[in-house]
Amino acid sequence: MAPPNDSPAPPWSVKGVSREARDAARRAAAAEGATIGEWLGRAIRRAGEAPSGAAAAAAEGAGAAAGAAGGAEVRRAAAARIAASEARVRDIVDPLREVVRRLAGRVEALEREKPDGGGSKSL
Repeated sequence: MAPPNDSPAPPWSVKGVSREARDAARRAAAAEGATIGEWLGRAIRRAGEAPSGAAAAAAEGAGAAAGAAGGAEVRRAAAARIAASEARVRDIVDPLREVVRRLAGRVEALEREKPDGGGSKSL
């Protein structure tokens, strides 16, 4: 016999859920001010209440719902990695820019020292 709806449900374990999905669910629940159980229950109910034509997409979307919150985290992590990569490139390029600037200055100085008409023909 199933427990009445107002009694607490027994603990439930779902195997095969990745750490990333669990973390995304925690973040999504926290963003909504809900417990993970409350948030997950709503996500499952939404998937179960979806119209039959969208049932497969909703079932897939239940996992994606955690990913939606996780998506923002993934975007932040990607942005941080991009920023770090850009900083590394700047650390490499900036000194090269300075070398090129100095070399250009030396070339310009040599060209100024070169006597006019030094082998170049004028038209």
